[in-house]
Amino acid sequence: MYRPNRDISILSAQVVSKRGVSCWKYRVKWLNLDEESWKPISHFFGSGTLLEVDAFWTRVGLVDWRSAETLKVGQEARPHTYTPSRSAATSQIPPLLPLELRALIAEQAPRATLMHFCATAREEYLYMMPILYRSIIQGVGTKDMRPLAKFLFTLGSTMDRRNLGPHPAILVRELRLHCVWKMPGELKGALQRALRCTADYAPDGKSQLRVFHLDTDRTTVPLMLNKRAAFENLTELSVVRSGSDTSQFEFLLIPGLKSLAYKDQTLFNRGEPTMSRFCRSLELLPTVSPDLTVLKVDISWAGPQIPLLEQTVNSLRFACLEVASIQVFLRDDFPGPTFNAFLEAHPTLYEVSVVLDSRPLRDNALPLLRAFTGRAGDFLKVCDGARPIRDLAVTLFRRNSNEGQASERGRAVVAALTETPNLHRLAIVNGYDAVYDDSSESEGNGIHMYGLDRSTICAIAKACSRITHLELHLKSTKRADVKALANLHELQWLRAHFWMTISNEGGPANDILSSK
Repeated sequence: MYRPNRDISILSAQVVSKRGVSCWKYRVKWLNLDEESWKPISHFFGSGTLLEVDAFWTRVGLVDWRSAETLKVGQEARPHTYTPSRSAATSQIPPLLPLELRALIAEQAPRATLMHFCATAREEYLYMMPILYRSIIQGVGTKDMRPLAKFLFTLGSTMDRRNLGPHPAILVRELRLHCVWKMPGELKGALQRALRCTADYAPDGKSQLRVFHLDTDRTTVPLMLNKRAAFENLTELSVVRSGSDTSQFEFLLIPGLKSLAYKDQTLFNRGEPTMSRFCRSLELLPTVSPDLTVLKVDISWAGPQIPLLEQTVNSLRFACLEVASIQVFLRDDFPGPTFNAFLEAHPTLYEVSVVLDSRPLRDNALPLLRAFTGRAGDFLKVCDGARPIRDLAVTLFRRNSNEGQASERGRAVVAALTETPNLHRLAIVNGYDAVYDDSSESEGNGIHMYGLDRSTICAIAKACSRITHLELHLKSTKRADVKALANLHELQWLRAHFWMTISNEGGPANDILSSK
């Protein structure tokens, strides 16, 4: 969570021209010093006070301060000082503070657990849900790898164990490893020895490993897992790779899997041969793992190769596939892939997270669908009353969305909820996004959030009276909007986000920090 730095104060900002490029410079004042000085944006990168810049622009109220349209040489920016008039102060009901809001929600929804209550203030909206900057600037160093190294070396130990009991490796059923940096060669070897020991020290020579999750940078899955005789009990594999410089997809050919998840957000840097190799490995998946029930793929892709990906995915056929999640991130302005043929060929699916085509699905497609995650337009295609949907997660708004169009989509989604009377879990979320580029100040920066008001909440309660789990963004913290939650009589779990504007002096910011 972001906390203000008391050692530095940004008083104002001004646009200057540096080598023909317009950029902001900042007038700062240091604690216990009378003089003031002008500093470029690069000063805050090295001093660890970059968050103060975002806090300053939040107080100014200029959300698009990095866009080229606002960079006019000589333009100045200062925090607003606003004192409401007497009439405005008396006509507007002040928003509830977080602790008051929490108490009111508990009163209106007494059966709902509030462990996931989330208060989001405008001054710190970049540092909650999740903490974006912290995940970027902090990494795992050498010392942090020591517990992982000790664990792997222990599992892979081949020392004489007479009178020491069974080898610890044969007791492993699930192995989940996460390493931010690239694994050193010693750790790669230790991982291979640990996996080998799970089979070598087993009485029947067969590893009892059932689940293997590997989340690391530039590290491939050990090929020994492809040995079916030793790892026949392995049924669930999850691989997350970032910054991969390899093009090996042999792990897709591990036989006998029932659950496979693969995420790689750097695939758009690959060439056409690498993409072809990935598709060929994917095509063989129904042959090597015919009993697959869970398939999750999250990759980045180059626009010109979309037909190849479409053809590959739509050709896959599994007899008992139950969960499918295929997310493709495009770096180019190409139309996204369509996987309607893949969905229509698997009537056993009950949980789906796939971007649908502009064309509607067949009426008899996905007859068992119970859980769906997707965009508002996709929701309107599948929630037509023909499917027994009980769990929904709908993204209403995305970055750069027009507020009028977003509101229209929101009304259409709420109206369509009347076709899902058996709905128990509902998450209507906003596709908020933040863009950072330390090397440039002309990139867009901001989180776009819209919320649900009292009438919308009442309409949801009327359409789906059986909702037990709800996640939503409140448009305001006024009592009338919050009291609308009382119409959800079966509510047991609630995650509520709200966005409130705070004054330059902080206002309820301290209360927000204390309520977390």
